[in-house]
Parts: sequence; C-alpha cells; structure tokens
Amino acid sequence: DEELRAWESEAARCALSRRFHHILVDEFQDTNATQYELVKLLAPVDSLQKGRRSLFLVGDPDQAIYGWRGAIPEQLGERLRTDYPDLKVLTLRDNYRSSSTILAAARAVLGPQSRRLRPMLPHGPALRLHSVLGPTEEGELVARQIRRLQARHGVPLSEVAVLVRTHAQTRAIEEALEPPQSPPSTPTCNRPLPTSGPAPHPLHRPGRTHLLAAQGGAGRAGVPAPGAGAVGRRGPAPHHQRAQARAGPRDPGQAGGRR
Repeated sequence: DEELRAWESEAARCALSRRFHHILVDEFQDTNATQYELVKLLAPVDSLQKGRRSLFLVGDPDQAIYGWRGAIPEQLGERLRTDYPDLKVLTLRDNYRSSSTILAAARAVLGPQSRRLRPMLPHGPALRLHSVLGPTEEGELVARQIRRLQARHGVPLSEVAVLVRTHAQTRAIEEALEPPQSPPSTPTCNRPLPTSGPAPHPLHRPGRTHLLAAQGGAGRAGVPAPGAGAVGRRGPAPHHQRAQARAGPRDPGQAGGRR
C-alpha cells in the first residue's frame, strides 16, 4: 500500500511524528488493516507511555457495516488492548438519540451479543418497514409520502425534510419529485474554519497528502501542501453541476460514501 510504503522513509516518519501530537480516530470499528497500521505508526505505544503523544479512539462494534470493503471490527477489541496495554476504556451506555422502540428493534436485529443501551427518550411510535426493489422505487415511495402529507394535512414543502445516510441517495428522491414539485434543496454542511486558536487537521485519504509532503512532494502538480483543501469553504454546487458530478466516474476509494 502506498501510504505504508511511504513510512519506510525515516524522514517522513520523523516529520509526521513532530507534526501530530494528538491523534483522534472516529468510527474505529470501520478501519481496515492498513489504517490500523497507520494509527500505530502515528501513535507508537512508547510515545504514549512517555507522554509525547495522545491517542483517542471512538467506535462501536454494533455499528460495524463496512466488512465488505475490508473493515475489521475486531481491531476495536483484544488486538487494540494487546497493542496498547495501558489503554483506558470508557463505555457509554445511555442513549439520548433513539427511543426505546428503536433500540428494541435494533437489539432484535443485532442479537443477544449486542450492547444493551439505556434509552433516555420516551417510548416512540411503532416502526413501519417498507420494502423496495431499488433506489428508483425508494425515491418514488418518499415522494408519495410527501404528496400525502400535502394532500391530507396541508403540510408545505418548506416544512418537509428527508434524512438520508449518504448524499448519493438524494438523486432518486430528486428525480421522483421533479417536475411535479419544485426542485428540492440538498444542502451540504460546510462549517467555517475557526478564526482563533489551533484548528484540527483532518488526515483525508489516510495520510497520503501529508506523507508526500513529508517526503518533499508537496507543491507539485496534484499534491497540495498540508492543510490545503482539507476543509471546503464553498457552499453547495448548483443542481446541474451536482447531476454532472454524479454522472462522472466513481472514485473506488469512496465506495459507499462517508458517514
């Protein structure tokens, strides 16, 4: 793997070790073997024991859904405790996001080995399961529900929001709503960079840009300097541009989208 081969350079390892002192990894249950090795190289156990680095991992084995693309949820368990013997585990059991109805349904799917969370929200309405054959049928189902809200309850479109797991799912819904309805808005979340204090630096495309920069590759064509383009400042693209982007070739490194 290109990222791990770059670590064979002692200069690259030293440069990145000096640059990053506090490592945070979210959704750790979805990391693959290469990403796990990168974490170990960025935060070697001896540097943690000497107080020169800190490592904070967040993960939940019950939310592991990317085994089909190489994720190894077991890395969150015994292997992690073996590699980092001084690891402190904080277990969160109170759930403030979902009602007891949703948690009960989740336990029924996950089985008896799943973690039992305490619901902190009141009992919610019964769940309804809709089976569809694909994205087009799913979009049509959502569109029918929206039109039903309009016809029966007079709910304006400005009061309707559709939550999806990945941005790619919005296309079928947009097509099902057009042209009978006004074009839906699919905003993206672009948070501005902090105006004061140190800003967190995301390691996108696991460390590729920073590894190339550490080896002297920053600034050449296609390789931004560390920090360049890490966080987008622009708002959502116009609708026709989004459609063109979706019609283009898919990046194999982004299969399934990001959560």
